[in-house]
Amino acid sequence: MKTKNTPRLRCAALALFVLLPLAAAASDNGQAAKDPSSALQTHVLFTGADIRILYNGKVYPVDDVDGTSLAIKIKDAPKGLDAPLDYKRKKLVVTRVQTVTDRTATVTNFKYEPAYTPANDPARKGSEAIQTAIAMADNARMTEERVAREPARIKVFRGGTAPVEVDNPLLPQMEQRLQMERSTISGPLGIAGQAGKMAEEKAAANFDALEVQFELSSPSPIKNAYVVVMADYHPKETLKDSQMWVAARAVGPLDSTPRKVWLREGGLPPGYILEKVHLHVYEQGTEIATDLSENRAALTRDEAHEYLVIEHTTMNKANTVLARIVLPKVPADWATHPRDSSFLKTYYVKVDKTGRPTDAFEDETCETKVADSYYDAVLRDQLFLPALEKGQPVDSVVRMKLTKLSR
Repeated sequence: MKTKNTPRLRCAALALFVLLPLAAAASDNGQAAKDPSSALQTHVLFTGADIRILYNGKVYPVDDVDGTSLAIKIKDAPKGLDAPLDYKRKKLVVTRVQTVTDRTATVTNFKYEPAYTPANDPARKGSEAIQTAIAMADNARMTEERVAREPARIKVFRGGTAPVEVDNPLLPQMEQRLQMERSTISGPLGIAGQAGKMAEEKAAANFDALEVQFELSSPSPIKNAYVVVMADYHPKETLKDSQMWVAARAVGPLDSTPRKVWLREGGLPPGYILEKVHLHVYEQGTEIATDLSENRAALTRDEAHEYLVIEHTTMNKANTVLARIVLPKVPADWATHPRDSSFLKTYYVKVDKTGRPTDAFEDETCETKVADSYYDAVLRDQLFLPALEKGQPVDSVVRMKLTKLSR
């Protein structure tokens, strides 16, 4: 398992320190007073995990979970997804990244503990072995009863003469069998021996799996969530060789009603030493913040935008890139607002060097302003990453369709 702490993480952390004083100052200006919603902490900054799989010579981002297998998008695969059954033997690249989101999930009653796979469970193996030992003890008792009933001498007839009494030839064989059975049930394979072996294996604590359980909910609906559990551990023999174990589980729809999630999966070396367990929640490859997210900080939408702009310019110091929408926002009545021809139009939004819209137009030459006041307000409420020319922010025009704003 490969993990990385990229320069992006370090730059993002630095950007946060730069951002907070700016955001505090912004909250005092007249614009914030006009729009009280701008002071609401609607977004979360946290350290997430970007998971990718090296598969057939290419690196693919994880897009979903099929049962308990990480799934990736393959162009020619059924439904556009493929879940390599042997993905755990493939190269997983997990990168810690700073993430900003307005989507959250609530985790409660989060518990985890080392566990056993069925094949390595001392209780299961011991129970089966004791049942076998009980059956052997029953056989020994039946043999003992037969030996007790068997006569020491028997009468035989030879050539029509009177019967002759001789030693019973079966008795020594039965006594020898009884002796062997008694020896077996009193030794390591007997009930006491198997119980002792089970106790020794339990005391050795050679766990090779991890069991995790919790309840998951979301204040806003999530159509198809999945969870990824990452555990930092080291083998018993190499105390300094820290490694990462990954397990996934499809969860499905989430809402405000807590949903129980349970998983137990192996793949860990027997007797491993558990260091830390991380829980990540995703939908379609995009991570959702939770109560357990690392380095979590609540931000207003303006703060989140400033953070993303700083990160954007830091990561593209010499690049030329187009502006793009980064924090889409729609009104509360967006889903029920009547759709007319204006909804289907292509619009052109002027975006300044800070990534904020300054005006919206219906033509590429930016001469005809948006006629529909509702859609004009929606376009002006979007936030962007500014265009860059050789790393320097510049004013630009972004081509937009309102149909892209609906999730």
